[in-house]
Amino acid sequence: MKRAVQKTKYFVLGALLATMGLWGLAVTLPHAFNSGDEIKSAEMNANFQALKNAVDALEAKLSAVQASKKALSSKTGQLGYALVFRNGAVNSVYSFMSNGNTPSVTKLPGNGLYKVTFPGFYLPGGHVQLTTFVQTSAEQDNICAIKTWGANYINVQCVDSDAGNGIPQDTGFTILVLK
Repeated sequence: MKRAVQKTKYFVLGALLATMGLWGLAVTLPHAFNSGDEIKSAEMNANFQALKNAVDALEAKLSAVQASKKALSSKTGQLGYALVFRNGAVNSVYSFMSNGNTPSVTKLPGNGLYKVTFPGFYLPGGHVQLTTFVQTSAEQDNICAIKTWGANYINVQCVDSDAGNGIPQDTGFTILVLK
């Protein structure tokens, strides 16, 4: 009895997976079951193999999309993003450059000053967006802004905006460049 319940559970799981999105791959299960049918393990295994093949195909498509993310379109094909912590460290998981390079950050002397470099980019004439990335409650009133920029770098300054005092403060931020 326990085995029949387990088989039924797996069958329902397989059917649920099939109906929740794999229909787009035109998954054809080799065996259909009706109420009262005797379910053979070989038939169930064949259905699960068909589902596995469909999932593998989806994963391959996803991998291809991820591998081609360098082909993102913009006027000159330049897209870069960096998540920078207040100590100047770049979060490599949430940083990207369409040319395959990696953005880097130099923490400049003094509080709240950073130089973000996008190797291989020519930034003048592009678009930059900067957003403060608050990591602690002490940073909640801090803001970051672009101070200056050059051919492939952007200088960022972060300050405490509480009561308008503008005291430089180390603060995390995200930066997006597009050209």
